[in-house]
Amino acid sequence: MNKKLGYDVRMTDYSYNFTARLLRRLGFKNFKQIEECINGYDDDKLSRILWGTRQGQISRFEYQLMAGMGENYINLHHWGQTQYWYDARMKELGKFREAGIKVGSYKPRG
Repeated sequence: MNKKLGYDVRMTDYSYNFTARLLRRLGFKNFKQIEECINGYDDDKLSRILWGTRQGQISRFEYQLMAGMGENYINLHHWGQTQYWYDARMKELGKFREAGIKVGSYKPRG
């Protein structure tokens, strides 16, 4: 993530471990699948659409995943069963679409 999104001093081992667990839960098996999912999505642009500014590394990465996976990201996420979180992410997908971002439906294979 540091190589792709730039170093973020706020990130801890816990943050990276949390993200690795999330990726496994979303069904990712390798880095190639992650790259296929997020390819073409500008992390900075996605962050600015939602917040008007550049957010932290992991947030920007999750925005890329959400844009690439669309509702698959929301439904497979461990917080997806929480109504508030679900509604907030659906609203964010709507903001992406309103801004002209083509929201994908990527789902990792096997």
